[in-house]
Amino acid sequence: MSFLKLRRINVILRSRLSASGEQPGIWGTETESTPGAHPIAGARSRVDARLLARLVLGLSLAAAALLQSLFYLSLPYRSSWIVATTLDEAATVPSPDFRLGSIEWSVSAYSVEPSLEPFRTAFRNTCGEKRGLPAALCVAEAISRQFPYGSPATEFTDRKFDPVGHMQRHAAGDAGHCMNRVAIVAAQLLSVGIPARVTQLFPGAGRGHNVVEVWGEPDGWVMVDPSYGSPNRPDIRLYKGRVLYPEPWLYLRVGARSAPWPFRGAFACLGASALECGGTHDLLRLGIFASGLASVGFLVGALRARSRRPGNVPS
Repeated sequence: MSFLKLRRINVILRSRLSASGEQPGIWGTETESTPGAHPIAGARSRVDARLLARLVLGLSLAAAALLQSLFYLSLPYRSSWIVATTLDEAATVPSPDFRLGSIEWSVSAYSVEPSLEPFRTAFRNTCGEKRGLPAALCVAEAISRQFPYGSPATEFTDRKFDPVGHMQRHAAGDAGHCMNRVAIVAAQLLSVGIPARVTQLFPGAGRGHNVVEVWGEPDGWVMVDPSYGSPNRPDIRLYKGRVLYPEPWLYLRVGARSAPWPFRGAFACLGASALECGGTHDLLRLGIFASGLASVGFLVGALRARSRRPGNVPS
């Protein structure tokens, strides 16, 4: 076939392609595409951009979850379930049972609980038939004399805390601090049906302190301190922060727990704001969960985008 005929065929095909809107491509020397470009390369670059974006977002959210977790671990009561209570609720007359928020003190049940018999015996041997504030002062004074101040082997927030063994070890002279003293005092009072509760004073800065509140006529709820002694008062700065009430299960290990799993214990909180009473903990838990979940979603999306990535561009 002559060169002239080939040129005529090329011109005819170009005119037909132009009429249909198609580009001449390989039929002519002119083209609108970028020299050296390939359709797979364009798709691959778009997938790479999405892959990078998902990786960056996933890793950023993972870092945010890690930072929130580290801050959460630095907070007091991080392993506790905190519920809010009010001053009116804290001042309510017991019947003898009472509650703060969702936490209940079943005083009438404690007074006949067989496992608390060693506490009843200890109370009656020391304080006889005293009730109310005189009973609390009697027990607090006896406990303050029984063992010296020092670092204890166990505290009532420990997972395997044994209330009776704890009282017996300290009665034998083991050292302890305010948490040990108030746990024994409150357990003895509750075991004989006297409304009482461990009270934690937690200032805005510095160390907190544990005391016992006891109900008695005509005084109402009164604070007794078996560490500093009563009627002496702890540092006044302790009263300028939060007040927390540990659930009685922690120092009695009787009845049902108030704290849901996996929290170690429940605390009723009396504070100036919701953030003081567990709000910060709740926000951080939500933030850690949301950041972690979103991080997993973006990283999984990045892996899926990588698996759908087009193959290498042919040379």
